[in-house]
Order: sequence, then C-alpha cells, then structure tokens
Amino acid sequence: MTKKKEETKKAPPLRVGSIFETMVGLYDCNVLTGWSEYNHEIIATVMKERIDNPEGVYRSNSAGTWHSSDKLFEKPELRRLQETEAGLCSSYIKACWRGKPTDKFKMRFQAWAMMYSKGGYATYHTHPNCHLSVVYFCHDSPEEEKVMATGVKVRPGDLEFVDTRCNEQHMLPNLVQFPTYRVTPKAGNIVVFPSWLPHFVHPVSGEKDRISIAANMTIMQHIRE
Repeated sequence: MTKKKEETKKAPPLRVGSIFETMVGLYDCNVLTGWSEYNHEIIATVMKERIDNPEGVYRSNSAGTWHSSDKLFEKPELRRLQETEAGLCSSYIKACWRGKPTDKFKMRFQAWAMMYSKGGYATYHTHPNCHLSVVYFCHDSPEEEKVMATGVKVRPGDLEFVDTRCNEQHMLPNLVQFPTYRVTPKAGNIVVFPSWLPHFVHPVSGEKDRISIAANMTIMQHIRE
C-alpha cells in the first residue's frame, strides 16, 4: 500500500519567480505648486526654439517630427524642469540601484524637445552612453484609441517600451511572448527609465502639435556621506 501511494504521488508544481526586473519610474509634476503655469512656459520656450532652429536634427524622429538640439537645458527657462528631473533620477538610483538615502550624485544632462505633428512618430531606439533617460510630456494624448493589425489597442503618441529578452521569431497565437509596456502621455508627467531599454513613439493623430522633452542623464560622481 505504501509503495502504491508513492507511485501515484503528484510532482510538486513548478516554482516561477521574477528576476532581473526592469524598473520604470512615473511622476506627476502637477502636484507641484504652479506647475500647470510653468508647463505653459516650457511649451513657449520650445516653440521659440523651433522658430530659431526650424530645421532641427534627425535621429530617431520621422518626417513630421521636429527634434531640437540636445542643449535645451542650457536655457534658464528650463532650469526648474532640469532640477526636478535631477531629483527624480536621484530617487530612481537609490530605489533601484541600492543607493543609500544620504548618497548624492553629480549629474550631466543632455536634453532636447520633440514636436510631433500629425502622423509624426519616433522609431524603435535606445539611448547609448548614459545611465538613465527621462521623458517629460507637455501635452495629453488624444483619448481615442487606435486598433493595430494585431488587434492591440493603443492611443496616438503612446510611448512604448519593448522587452528585449524574448524571441519574437517563435511566437505562438494567443501567447504573450513579446511583452511591451505603454505609457500614454499626460501633460506634466515624467517617465524615468534605464537608457538601454528599447522604446518608440506611436504616430500621433489630430491637427494639434504635441511636445515632449527627452533627456539623458550620466552620473559623473557618486558622493557617499
């Protein structure tokens, strides 16, 4: 009897754990005093920059998307935005990279504006040679959703991150083997993420231009107290 019970005993279930998680930080600046008014100042600064430099540059942006120079944080009007992002990057480092609460960091930023016109988008890319990347949204995304050929619903202008560890060449129907994570733009919101994480921006729709400001952050010095 004992032997028979041993033969029919079920194997223990597979234990599945999560390792090497990718941490993405989200923050709403609208909780800060006077930020809504300051957002208008940010937009005005970017609009003036486009008038002064209408050609812009081309990198991951498509035709229909204007890309400013990467010296945007040299403008005094954007000092508050840079200081806010520096604080958020510091919080990210301490929370995700096991920094101590008293740690301080000297950082270098490169920032540029992206102005998306109707149909404009940013192609799949990463941000090399830096530690963290940050995106600030000046405008909301339209509420209407678009249905892609795969049946997935997205909003125009969504920022989409892609998991690089999956093999999309062997995908099977109805199994999510190629996971993604989307962020819908909201005015005043900031996203912080590791710069190696691939991402792209879905084409915008409508007649209104939409602006976001991207930045790369490099840690120049880690100060322990």
